[in-house]
Amino acid sequence: MNPLRHYAEVHLLMEPAPAGSGLEFVADCPVDVLGKNWQHQVMANLAAKEQLGVLTGSPLTDVKITLINGRASNVHTVGGGDFREATWRAVRQGLMLLKQRNVCQLLEPWYQFRLEIGSDQVGRALNDIQKMNGTFEAPTNAGNAEMVTIVGTAPVSEMQEYSQDVNAYTHGQGQLECVFAGYQPCHNAAEVVANTDYDPVADVANTPGFRLLRPRCWLSSKMGQGTSDGACGIFTIKNTSNDLAKKIIAGVFICMTEPIAIFLGLQSGLVRSNAKRRK
Repeated sequence: MNPLRHYAEVHLLMEPAPAGSGLEFVADCPVDVLGKNWQHQVMANLAAKEQLGVLTGSPLTDVKITLINGRASNVHTVGGGDFREATWRAVRQGLMLLKQRNVCQLLEPWYQFRLEIGSDQVGRALNDIQKMNGTFEAPTNAGNAEMVTIVGTAPVSEMQEYSQDVNAYTHGQGQLECVFAGYQPCHNAAEVVANTDYDPVADVANTPGFRLLRPRCWLSSKMGQGTSDGACGIFTIKNTSNDLAKKIIAGVFICMTEPIAIFLGLQSGLVRSNAKRRK
């Protein structure tokens, strides 16, 4: 194999999970394919660090990651370090391929709000909410003809200072209550990504980088046809669906002191990354 004694192979299945479910790590690999000790190494390394997305470097969320295959060498696999590198790079390189297909999704925090204003100020309030990319239900007066209540949701980044405007145009008579309502798709994702200017390749602690020592690739006949770029090791898959419900399968090889990345098959999926609250 190689004299530097470093080899590990990890295959991960990455699937979109329900909103708000966070990250889930599951092992579904026969022990006769990859020993229980090595499977434990993979699962421990998945949970050992905060996995980051590749759009803005924000934490990854709402993804189920399943270990489905792997390989170790009795001679060349040394300790858990090889599987640590293989595991982390498998996640990152899978996300990089999804980014290339424009199916990663950026999330941001949203508020559930309750706004009480005068009946003559409803038009101003509804117009403001629409400008903030919020949603609202039909206004109600709850038996008080002079005061109207509006409930809805809006991005935290847009509404976090709106209480000052409410006090101003209601002359202190209005009231705004906001409660954190979780993460939803970012209303201006393209702008946030551009302003963040995050380069996942330059993120040394979470690098997807690799060098292909020998061009090698395998592709499941059921996953479509593909070609490999021997210069960088990126595997380009053709004839695959863009369905968000589809799945991604990624594999990473560690060989010698440099990783070899081989992707065994790909179908489009949806992964999410929480955007940090912007002030």
